[in-house]
Amino acid sequence: MKKLSFLITLIGILILLIMMQFSSPIQVNSQTELENLIDNQKVQTSGKVIDEKIYENSKTLVLDNKIEVICNSCPSYFNKNIIVSGILDNYNNKNKIIALKIKLLN
Repeated sequence: MKKLSFLITLIGILILLIMMQFSSPIQVNSQTELENLIDNQKVQTSGKVIDEKIYENSKTLVLDNKIEVICNSCPSYFNKNIIVSGILDNYNNKNKIIALKIKLLN
């Protein structure tokens, strides 16, 4: 009985991971649109990086639409146009996107 419960749990987790992997992100264009979403949703935005804040283990990119993107070990994107796919996170009552993928636009 315990093995069956464990197997059903693993299958459920696998289904949830597959659903998250293949779900399309929600397109957001402003900070106010982020406020209407819940944490851990997959989102996508684009814009020009107007500010970079470098911390010990990460970097915060501020886009021209005032959306903040957190990335780990990413190169400098200052004054460049990017498309970001990531996960919405709320830190100190401020919505930020944790970057999963950053694509540079020409």
